[in-house]
Amino acid sequence: MSVSPRRRFLARWVPFLLLLLLAMGLTQRLAGRHDARIDLTDARLHTLSPELRSLLGRIDDRVTITYYSSERVPSGFQNLRDDTIDVLSEIERASGGRVLLQVVDPYDWIEERVEERRRRFEAGEDEDPLARAIEPEGGFPSSEEELRRQRWTLAEKEALSREGVVEIRGPSVGEGSVGFVFFYSAIEVRYLDRPTELIPAHSSLIGLEYELASRIARLIRVDRPKIALLLGRPEDRLEIPANPQTGQGPRVVHVFEALQQALEREFRVEVIDLLDDGSRIPEDAKLLIVAEPYQLERRQLYEIDRSIVRGRPALFLVSTVSGDLRRHRGPFETLEPGLDPLLEKWGVSISRELISSFEAGRIDIVRTGADGRPSLVQEEYPLAPRISGSGLSADSPLTQGLTDLVFPFASAFRPNPLVLERAGVSFTPLATTDEISWNSAFRPQLTDGMQRPPMETSRRQRFVVATLLEGAFPTAFPPGDPIPRWRSESVAEDGNLVELPPPRLVEAVDTAPGRVLLLGSSDMAKVVPLQVLRGTQNFPFLAGIVESLTLGQDLVNIRAKRPVPRPLAETTARERWWATWVNIVGVPAAILAAALLRFGLRRAAARAYEMAFDREGGEGC
Repeated sequence: MSVSPRRRFLARWVPFLLLLLLAMGLTQRLAGRHDARIDLTDARLHTLSPELRSLLGRIDDRVTITYYSSERVPSGFQNLRDDTIDVLSEIERASGGRVLLQVVDPYDWIEERVEERRRRFEAGEDEDPLARAIEPEGGFPSSEEELRRQRWTLAEKEALSREGVVEIRGPSVGEGSVGFVFFYSAIEVRYLDRPTELIPAHSSLIGLEYELASRIARLIRVDRPKIALLLGRPEDRLEIPANPQTGQGPRVVHVFEALQQALEREFRVEVIDLLDDGSRIPEDAKLLIVAEPYQLERRQLYEIDRSIVRGRPALFLVSTVSGDLRRHRGPFETLEPGLDPLLEKWGVSISRELISSFEAGRIDIVRTGADGRPSLVQEEYPLAPRISGSGLSADSPLTQGLTDLVFPFASAFRPNPLVLERAGVSFTPLATTDEISWNSAFRPQLTDGMQRPPMETSRRQRFVVATLLEGAFPTAFPPGDPIPRWRSESVAEDGNLVELPPPRLVEAVDTAPGRVLLLGSSDMAKVVPLQVLRGTQNFPFLAGIVESLTLGQDLVNIRAKRPVPRPLAETTARERWWATWVNIVGVPAAILAAALLRFGLRRAAARAYEMAFDREGGEGC
């Protein structure tokens, strides 16, 4: 008995469909239990870094991450919202219960609060005198109710704003129209009863992992690390005029006040001068910062040397010239850092010339127009070299992700390979000027030589203005030498020199590998340049350096996760012409030729089959 085609079809495909449905169900169940993704990006942008996973493992109590995000967002922002939730969800899963994620729509939250206030008001529990003042006798008209709801809504928005969660306005493209949408996008991180950390305007997935990691690290650490800050010129102060907007009167501050205040928000800062026994580098200091060293005394050098030899990291903001960007024509002043005994031992020297570059930071300059009236314009200032692109090291996490840095009145560092090799110290350039840079002899006022490059191309070169030194640093004070005296040891209270017993001798110490970062501009971190040079990344760069040298490489490695740029190779006009016509004509022609060839081959095969069939007399039909 023959089986009908329908039954054969059912017998063949019904079991297959049942097996397919079973496989889909098992896959869905496994996917719910085990989340796995494949990240194909070079920088592993969509994979949590090992450093962050390690940080999550050090959390003792629960960290709560609240993502304040509106359901309605501008066009083009929805993908960011979804990707942010995915990243935060992955952090929550990777934490093993140590992180709790909450996604809150502030508009829904505000609506719930307003509704709760309305119920309390109708129940007579609201003690807001203004709310009761607008209630008329014998009823509650809708217009009054609407007014009350608007006022309550505004009050709740202001409460969120005081916490740092504010409304953002963004463009939204609809069908045939372009408008603006108000929305929320902020991330709050809470831990125990410690001050809340907030990302107030989250608008990019790039750098989110670092922003979260740095905030979690600040919240969970038991104690703030200590930093020793040596101000080379304590008398280098700046007069700040009165600010009518804030009501603050005129004041005199140190030129590094902004840097010191930024450090004090994250670290315990102890200002030292190393001039007497009561101002040593604290033993528990995680980092030594020397800002604008100036004519350092032998005892100061000794204390710095001992600190670095023992492995404590150090950051030097050092240069040989300083100026005021508000008076761009001068006067300039020379500085004598006094670091040569240490630098020479490490295999590095610092230039005494001024570095100029056509690639420079922009400052406000007063120019006289054709009508004779002065006007304020922004121009590139050659004495403030701007480092960008290939000038920033692509291999160091300290500079990855940065777009530009500006080094006002910069000095260059030159390595001595033989001494470096003998000392066992590596020299890694972090910031290098462009190839159209030059140096000129110091003059107290701006000269043509500082503004225009020399005719000799040999004098145009690239200069290293920031470098990282790593290794076990040799000491400039070998054992057995006399230890330099403190300044106060040789001067009596009346100011007269006194006779002292023989000095103690230098003792051998256990050396340890360390890191020293040299920045060839002391002005790059001063108050005025930070205000004048708008838009540069000097401060994020300095913050990353301090985090790296103080807290270790983990946060810096996370910050370095950025999209890998894929610039097009440089081509000639002829190569571009060929590429254009190959794409416009060559590729379609090749596809057409392949199609015609395939058609011809199939037609020939069909003809051959027909001829063979005819020769065999049609057998088998």
